[in-house]
Amino acid sequence: MKMLMTLLLGAAIVAAATSCATAQSVWTERIRNGDGTMNWTEYENVATHAGELAQRDYLLGPKYEYYHPQPETFPTLALQGDADGWEGAPDYKKYLAVANAPGEIDWYAQAGPLLYIADDPNNAGVVEAANGECYLYRGVTPPYGFWNKVYWNRNQIVGGKPYYRYHWAVPPELAQPDWHLPKRPIAVATATGIAANQAIYVAFENGFIGTMPVDPIEWTLINNGLGNKYSEDNYANAYANGWNKSIFPSVQLPAGKIPMALAVTPCGEFVLAAVWDVTNHKGQLAVMAVQGRVRCSESLGNNWDSMMSTGTWMYGVPCFPTTKGLKLLGFVDLPIAAPIAIKAGTNMGWQDSGRMGKNVNVNITAILNNQSERDTWYNSDSAHYPNFKATAHAGYAVVVSRSENKVVFVDLKPLLRYYRTMYFTTQALYNETKNVGLAADQWPYTFDHTPAQKPVVAYSIDVQSPTAVAAGLSAGHATDPKCSSANASWSRFKLWRVTPSFGDQYCYVTTMDGKLLMYNVGGLNTEATGMPPVLYKTINIGKNPTSIENGNGGAYKNDIFINCRGDKSIYAFQPSGNLSYVLRDSRINDPVMAENSYTGRGDSGLYNRYFIHVIDLTGKKVHTYVYKQDFPEPMKFGASTDVPGHPFAYQQDEVP
Repeated sequence: MKMLMTLLLGAAIVAAATSCATAQSVWTERIRNGDGTMNWTEYENVATHAGELAQRDYLLGPKYEYYHPQPETFPTLALQGDADGWEGAPDYKKYLAVANAPGEIDWYAQAGPLLYIADDPNNAGVVEAANGECYLYRGVTPPYGFWNKVYWNRNQIVGGKPYYRYHWAVPPELAQPDWHLPKRPIAVATATGIAANQAIYVAFENGFIGTMPVDPIEWTLINNGLGNKYSEDNYANAYANGWNKSIFPSVQLPAGKIPMALAVTPCGEFVLAAVWDVTNHKGQLAVMAVQGRVRCSESLGNNWDSMMSTGTWMYGVPCFPTTKGLKLLGFVDLPIAAPIAIKAGTNMGWQDSGRMGKNVNVNITAILNNQSERDTWYNSDSAHYPNFKATAHAGYAVVVSRSENKVVFVDLKPLLRYYRTMYFTTQALYNETKNVGLAADQWPYTFDHTPAQKPVVAYSIDVQSPTAVAAGLSAGHATDPKCSSANASWSRFKLWRVTPSFGDQYCYVTTMDGKLLMYNVGGLNTEATGMPPVLYKTINIGKNPTSIENGNGGAYKNDIFINCRGDKSIYAFQPSGNLSYVLRDSRINDPVMAENSYTGRGDSGLYNRYFIHVIDLTGKKVHTYVYKQDFPEPMKFGASTDVPGHPFAYQQDEVP
């Protein structure tokens, strides 16, 4: 089997390496004039219509036909399960529509927002899409059931009632009083560095940014106080009565500022938006503080119900699982006008959610009145497990502009240091953080009120046509063998690839001509003043890579998956830059993004499934592929799902 894998992988690499066929025409950036200056009319047109197909197609860059006037022959991968993606006892497939299959002992799924350009102009262009549904059975052969498919319209009935949780054709968040039915989404992001993150953020064409969590009903029960999360009656009550309050946090950017790309700091502390300012003709970084639930702040330790319904919410700290607020702090001017991709990294490393730990942070706002507690937080080591009293000391955002041939690094240390100073040094400063509100002089303070906290542009590097970015992750809690969300000896699966030399000191940038650039970020991710970012390695990949994904949702967490639109290929890399696999399949028409996930269940890993979900823009589908960790055999095909429009982005994580 390994020999077969080697042959297939070798063939895929050769195919990718020979993808430099003569182009049909010269690619030109529509927002640039022939003399290299910016075409501000077209700049405004692209930004203000970024949710439309023509603009999205341009923003994603040249497709396969541009590089391949003569099409190649692609393999057709074998099925994993039946034609609809069901893998298990055939007579158990019916239980996808009803609950409580005989012998069911465990269940798992992941979910989150899928963005698309809708065919119907009245459609919002976003669904809450689930994937990786997994059931474990006792007394059934085989003792599992997997649905290897992305879906959002299963219409499951539980107890004679519709079961509303984590898959919605019309997301309930859109009906909130303060959301004003936003349409045409253009970007989505979630935290990459904390286990089972629940908050996912979506940006819309009108400058609106809203929280669309993994499980809207769960979120409703927590924030609306509707009771025990396991009661199906409460699910129905939440659906019927839960949307009369604005419980999904949001921010409206000022007029003329379009959030073209989003990022979240690894532990959910801040949301960052790469903005095109169509009024002042400049690029900016918008910074929003997240009011998130402090880990392990529940009233009862190691109690799932308590963890989901109680706790303390603070701005700008690592959080799990819910948030209650977003506050726009201000903007950082960038040396580019047209950023198209952004990611953020910090020195926190991979963090356990704390959901199986003790409630060490219960009543944390009161405990922080003690100097000893503030000292513990200020001096703590985030890599120590189980330490849930830690915040990031340093970090950065990396932003790219394809049309301007620039990679920009923004230093987040001023912001992160400021929050640590306010929360964890003197009693007087900590007292200021208790006056929480939306005014500029209420916590958290805006940049206009306290300019010293504002992130600063540190470096701008010339790179020819950069297209996508990712920030590396260090081990953090995964350094401890007892960490349940890493590589604990008793764990049923391995979530972390052990690579001591390749962590958060590296970031990844792709270029349109088919290169993966690995940068050492220098001093940006340390407290000390250090060297600027330097190029560590250049790796040949497919043409026009349009996305890089790592962190939450999949496993290994620190592996990276790169979608190459120009070659219809998806590359799986280890953090070191070593190639693991190249996915190519005849079913894929126009891949623009690849998201990875896994089942999170199984007996000693025997029944685990790992997935790559390929977002096919022109094909109007999402394709799911199934693989085993470390790729001991070729990937298989799960199923395709039709989308009511042209999909272009997907983010998801574990359903609570």
